[in-house]
Amino acid sequence: MAIVPKRQALTGALIYRKVLDFFEKKMRTPRINPSWMQVIAIFLSVYYLFLSSDVVKIFFIIIVLITDWLDGAIARQQKKASFKGWMIDVLVDRLSEGFIFWAEISTSFGFIFFLLWILNIILSIYSVKTKKHILLALRFLFIFVLIFRLL
Repeated sequence: MAIVPKRQALTGALIYRKVLDFFEKKMRTPRINPSWMQVIAIFLSVYYLFLSSDVVKIFFIIIVLITDWLDGAIARQQKKASFKGWMIDVLVDRLSEGFIFWAEISTSFGFIFFLLWILNIILSIYSVKTKKHILLALRFLFIFVLIFRLL
């Protein structure tokens, strides 16, 4: 089993990552295949294309982020974490971001995040080649854009 790359400082995984790690150590995850969490994340990201309410969009992104976290947490707790699984997770994350930011491309912030998504694809390729987890937490940051838009 190849080693799953460790997160680098650029990932934006600051305080919230420490909180998630704390909860992951304390909780018992369901005994399901972690890939199901990725299927749910993709389904919700595609459905995001049809949403109009920013409040509902925030809710959907939060659920997508939770499923993204859970797939890794379940894999780690079941001792199924692998480099191949990490690569699939990175692919699913980029697809999820693509659907979300494509839905927002007609807005100024959406266009900026769509360009950042392209950068994240480049960083993903670099991460896979170097085995260094250097990615931007774009969906997490986009929640703040949606909240700002509500105000």
